[in-house]
Amino acid sequence: MSATTGFRVRIRDLTGGAEDGIVEEFKGFLSLDEASEFARRYVRASVERCRAPGLSPREVVEAGFAFGED
Repeated sequence: MSATTGFRVRIRDLTGGAEDGIVEEFKGFLSLDEASEFARRYVRASVERCRAPGLSPREVVEAGFAFGED
């Protein structure tokens, strides 16, 4: 970690239509714990956007792989 940049989180887009290697990068986290918590919440929010009434847990995960980011 550099004193000027801090920790970074990179999010890879694994959706079916995405080009290989697409990455979003978020910079400036002061600690590994802070960066990890952001990554956990980001992925959780992505999965939650795929949740719909009546879907089984497996269907939610499948929708996440089809339409979400990881």
